[in-house]
Amino acid sequence: MTFATRRGFTLLEMIIVLVIIGIVGIAVVPSLVRAPAVDTAAAAAPVVEMLRAAQHAAADSGRAVRVDVDPATGRYIARFRNTESDAPLATGTLALTSGARLTADSVRAIFLFDPTGAATGDSLLVEGSGRDIMVSVDRWTGDVYARAL
Repeated sequence: MTFATRRGFTLLEMIIVLVIIGIVGIAVVPSLVRAPAVDTAAAAAPVVEMLRAAQHAAADSGRAVRVDVDPATGRYIARFRNTESDAPLATGTLALTSGARLTADSVRAIFLFDPTGAATGDSLLVEGSGRDIMVSVDRWTGDVYARAL
C-alpha cells in the first residue's frame, strides 16, 4: 500500500488563511493606532476642587462668593460678591491634564455661592478623547458635581 505525500497548500487554502488574517487585522489595528484616552475625570478634578473651595469660603465667611472662569484659558478669579475693590480670594489657572480642554456655553462661566448653601452657576464641560465630564452646581445645596456624559 502506498500513500501519496502532500508537498504544499492548495490555492484555496492560502486564500482562506489570507482572508482570516485580513479580518483579524481589520479588528485589531484600529485599537493599536488609536490615541490613548484622556482621563477626563482626572482632568475635571482641579475644576471641582476650585469650585468646592469657593463653596467652603462662602460658608465659612458668611459672605457670598463669586467665581468667574474663562474656559478658553482656564483662568479663574474668586472674590466676595459686590466687593470689586477687595483683593480676590483666589486667582489662577486650572491645570487640566494634557489633551483635555474646558468649554462652556458662554465666554465666561460664572458661579455664585451663597453662605446659606444655595448656588447658581453655569456649567463647564471638560472634553477629551474619553468621556466628557459636565461640572455644575446644585442650586439648592451648592454642591459641586462632575457627571460623565
